[in-house]
Amino acid sequence: MIYWDRPEGETWKLNTYGSTMEGSRSSGIGGIVRKGNGRIVMAFAKHIQFSTNNSCELQAALYGLQWYNEQQQQLHLILEMDSLVIVNMLKGQTKPPWRLRKTIEAAQRIVHHRQIEVKHCFRKANAIANSRAKKGCYGHY
Repeated sequence: MIYWDRPEGETWKLNTYGSTMEGSRSSGIGGIVRKGNGRIVMAFAKHIQFSTNNSCELQAALYGLQWYNEQQQQLHLILEMDSLVIVNMLKGQTKPPWRLRKTIEAAQRIVHHRQIEVKHCFRKANAIANSRAKKGCYGHY
């Protein structure tokens, strides 16, 4: 069975998702930050300009990372997302396409500065972030 895995101790976990609806030419991003006990710290859903799936996934991650960075928390954060392509780009294991380079670099700066762990998860373990992104696609926050 696949499920969301709680972080240990005082660690927070940020799950993000980017969604594109080809038929309606609509895109959205969503995410959720939870403490180790499962309590929600913050959740977001936002409509964004229509874009590719990879761009949406990356924008969702950057939005959540920027929020965390602004909080000035000293707690450890894990960024977890189901896009292995974007996870590998954020870890520097895959070279990003030129269209995503500036956004990847902005996210990597926060990841490195704040020592954020970036992890891949299966889509079923990312269901809440997925639903938030779909709400963003339709402008339902």
